[in-house]
Amino acid sequence: MQSYGRTIAASAVVATLTCSSASAAVFADKSPAQKLRADVATQVAGYTKCLINALAACEKTGVDGDPECRLSDGSVTAPADPKGKFAGAIAKCDAKLDYDRKGPKGNTSVQNYELIGCPHGSSPTRFADMDGFESIARKAKPEIDNVASLLTTASGCSDTKSCGAAAKLIAGYAASFGKCQTACENDYKNKKGNGGPDDDTLRCDSTGDPKVIVCIQKARGKFLDKAADWPFETAVADTIEDTIDLQTDLLFNVAPDCF
Repeated sequence: MQSYGRTIAASAVVATLTCSSASAAVFADKSPAQKLRADVATQVAGYTKCLINALAACEKTGVDGDPECRLSDGSVTAPADPKGKFAGAIAKCDAKLDYDRKGPKGNTSVQNYELIGCPHGSSPTRFADMDGFESIARKAKPEIDNVASLLTTASGCSDTKSCGAAAKLIAGYAASFGKCQTACENDYKNKKGNGGPDDDTLRCDSTGDPKVIVCIQKARGKFLDKAADWPFETAVADTIEDTIDLQTDLLFNVAPDCF
């Protein structure tokens, strides 16, 4: 039961990012590298939320709890999306994703990518540039479609209203947990976990600094309260945490083949 619930929840999070071997990437506070990396983290979270909101809005116009809208190709099964808004909503999410936007003036996409340590997710080698790295986030669409197909089992939802609420609840916890972690990773004043000065891979997770633990426990408590009647609420919460933690470690650590 637990492992099945983890499989369901893993697809709920945009992170198709995994981290194998990495070393600490410590950037000075307010340095160009720190600012750029922090912005990428913000964009990943925002893009995920945007896609899930687009999907939820489309599914809300359907007739039952089964998936009727697909992010991966923008297709829709009637009568969902009667006004044809789904494709445009996806395009708006895509248009907002630009990992180079906070790069130093005059930097190429290659320079920006190397500036933050060449993270490359599940790819065995580094990407050519920031655009290549950005492509990982865009692979979230089929992952989110997958969780939509399993949502009734994970949450027990049975219609468009309850399944839409369940999807938003999962997205909300993913965003809240990610916010706790990235705030810790970008903290240099020991107010939210102090992850900035040493980039310890354990400091900003659910067993790390007391300050980030408090943040995570508060967010987790809210999720579990609202999902109290779900068949797999604890497994869903656990997997959201595991997956976001992998994503954060990837982004905040240097890949060994960067240079």
